[in-house]
Amino acid sequence: MFARHRNPGWAARLRGFLTICLIAGLLAACGGGNDEGAQVEWIEGTPPPEYISQIQNGGQTQTPTTAPTPADGNAPDAEPTATTAPAEQIQPTATATASPPPADLVTGGLLTDEQLAEFQPNEIGAIPVLEYHVFTTDANKEAQFVRTIDDFKTDLQWLYDHGFYVVPLKEVIQDNIKAPAGKKPVVLTFDDSTAGQFRYLIGADGSVTIDPDSAVGVMEAFYAAHPDFGRGGFFAVLPPEYFCFSWQGEEREDDQNAYCGKKLSWLLDNGYEVGNHTLNHTDLLKVDDDEFRSEIAGAIEALQEYDSRIEANILAMPFGNYPDADTKQRQRKWLKEGFTWDGQDYLIIGCLMVGANPTESPVSTEFDSMWIARIQAFDKDADVDGDGIDYWFSVFEDDPGRLYTSDGDPNIVTVPKDLPGSLDGTLDTDKIAAEGKELVRY
Repeated sequence: MFARHRNPGWAARLRGFLTICLIAGLLAACGGGNDEGAQVEWIEGTPPPEYISQIQNGGQTQTPTTAPTPADGNAPDAEPTATTAPAEQIQPTATATASPPPADLVTGGLLTDEQLAEFQPNEIGAIPVLEYHVFTTDANKEAQFVRTIDDFKTDLQWLYDHGFYVVPLKEVIQDNIKAPAGKKPVVLTFDDSTAGQFRYLIGADGSVTIDPDSAVGVMEAFYAAHPDFGRGGFFAVLPPEYFCFSWQGEEREDDQNAYCGKKLSWLLDNGYEVGNHTLNHTDLLKVDDDEFRSEIAGAIEALQEYDSRIEANILAMPFGNYPDADTKQRQRKWLKEGFTWDGQDYLIIGCLMVGANPTESPVSTEFDSMWIARIQAFDKDADVDGDGIDYWFSVFEDDPGRLYTSDGDPNIVTVPKDLPGSLDGTLDTDKIAAEGKELVRY
């Protein structure tokens, strides 16, 4: 039923070394999107159809009998209980006090021969972009798109122990990675804005604190304890309050409804990114031109109503589906070159696939910001027929030389003269020159 999809550049370079594609056991749109035009059905880990209908029918649950129509971007009025009145001050957990990065991290300037030998930078290597959806504290609910909080903590610890450094997704897209010398950049992404990603604990007086057993709570505590690990996370948010960090699989957490705007502003204030996942989690495979533009632009407008600083110009493709390659070439062009909707111009600077491998370096000839590959965060305990985060972590351990390793200066590109066969010939020297960067081979 499900086809394998792979990132063409990465697969071509690693043929004979790695098994690339992750079989999306419950998801029809694996890694490379769906050029074949296969439709996908609802799966756990994405907004159920009844909630899409709920938004579009003024809060009344109704199973749709036709494809969803674009919403107007206005969430229905919520009626918070006495315990959900937004507090004036939102306090993070006690362990989430950010610390400055250590002064001994090497950032900026050409590396000495001794430093090159110590850090072994390789800025043509691959970059893991991890993909999370639903979080739970119940190990019995673990699945392809459901990660336990304990496993998430283990993921962060593994990354830290193996020299990774969390960077914003935008830095990768814009080739402006600011990881210290010797560190390997990693991007954390979170689709669908589920409650387990960012939950408030609400006091009887209406005060709120970040749930330490939500993904944001875990990250804040970990970043505070490990200031040499970087900071950030990309949240592909569904703007209506019924979706915005207030649903969890097939369950609702309506006490979270009133806090969407405060959470989004908090994310921006604390080094996280807010991205686009369309207005209604709409499959963009075969929608008409108006719905395509209204879903993407409508999500931007709706998110900016919460906080005008939100750009939402990086799009996580719902279900991994891109506009059909045979019939929707104009929409594909709009993704790369921008479009106009309701008198406004919109430009998407990057698109995220669903799976199934690391993405390429932004100075690779194989890199395309419209096709950013990701690694799905499941392991063997999820009982999924495919290669998830545990497989890729073992690959990185066995062959760290194929990963992007920073030289500490985003204006200098440092690459070994001797490269693995999978990377040989992929350095985009024209791009490096066009960006005015200095190329160092050693």
